Amino acid sequence: MRNLLCKRIAFIVVMVLALTSMPVNILNLVAESPAPTQLPTPIISIYQLGNGTKTLNVQWSDIIPDYVLSDMRIRRIINGQDQGLGTSVDDVLSQITFQPGNEYQIQIGFVSQHPDWLDSELSNIVTWQMPQDSLPAPVISLAGSVLSWNAIDGVNFYAIYINGEHAALIYGTNVDLLGIYEFYHGVFQIYVIATTTAPTTPGAFSSE
Repeated sequence: MRNLLCKRIAFIVVMVLALTSMPVNILNLVAESPAPTQLPTPIISIYQLGNGTKTLNVQWSDIIPDYVLSDMRIRRIINGQDQGLGTSVDDVLSQITFQPGNEYQIQIGFVSQHPDWLDSELSNIVTWQMPQDSLPAPVISLAGSVLSWNAIDGVNFYAIYINGEHAALIYGTNVDLLGIYEFYHGVFQIYVIATTTAPTTPGAFSSE
């Protein structure tokens, strides 16, 4: 009886050892974050209005989400020199001084502020020619539908452009936009240009 009990205990021990020695496959699952997406390369061109005044037009080929676009910065390269970051694709050349009569090579790039988006490649290069004797650009502000700007010395009139179209020629420093343009739902680009009585010497664009 005692021998039988010993055999049973030995058998149980052997089974336990056999079970504990069985190989176990452990699968480690690692959740990988998606690779960052590169911002599309900007495409720039010089856009000329009917009166000969020019502005910089910025486009891109792929969709940029609103949350990325609203925080995006603009790298400005002028004649091969980095001029720092701009804050809006609608006003790329703000706070950059151009001398009348000089020629400038302009290139830009999109700079991401989000870790899941990478900076873009630099754009194509365009040539910007500042006209001689250009008047200063008015600084504009908007309160409701009333657009206002600072007076420019020696200027009699101010040309209002909305989405690239000439909307009005104003004598003064403010105008109710609802009285000069039929608006609909959307985003509108508004510029003011200082001009003398001679239409051949327009000033620079205001800020947008």
